[in-house]
Amino acid sequence: MWHAAKANEKKIKELMIDHKRRAERRRAFYESRMGDPRQLLRVIGSSTKLYPDVDQYYYHANTSNLMPWQGDPDIRIDRFDGRALLEYLPDSARRSSSGSNGVQDALADELNFERYHDLVEAERLEGDISIGLIRMGSLFFS
Repeated sequence: MWHAAKANEKKIKELMIDHKRRAERRRAFYESRMGDPRQLLRVIGSSTKLYPDVDQYYYHANTSNLMPWQGDPDIRIDRFDGRALLEYLPDSARRSSSGSNGVQDALADELNFERYHDLVEAERLEGDISIGLIRMGSLFFS
């Protein structure tokens, strides 16, 4: 039994050494093929003459052909600009300071109070909000 285990261990060790040597040879082969990465860079170009089109220049220079950016209407962008594809999330501080009055703020506060009043009360009485949610669900949906 001991001899079989020792022979098996020897085979495993030989396989590991063989695998390590093979990996070293493979790495050396790839490094010899790869060489300097800067040598792989190829820049290809051709010379062309620029013939300016006056109509296109005036079209792009005219700001009436630009659309206002949804984040800031004072900024005008081309319709192909990537910023036109982004969603705009209005800044809550700017929104609350500009144009909202005290009546709307009071109404929003009252609605939020009514919205979360049952949950806060259930948590206060029962300690675990999940029990309160289950109880309220059974009241409203049964």
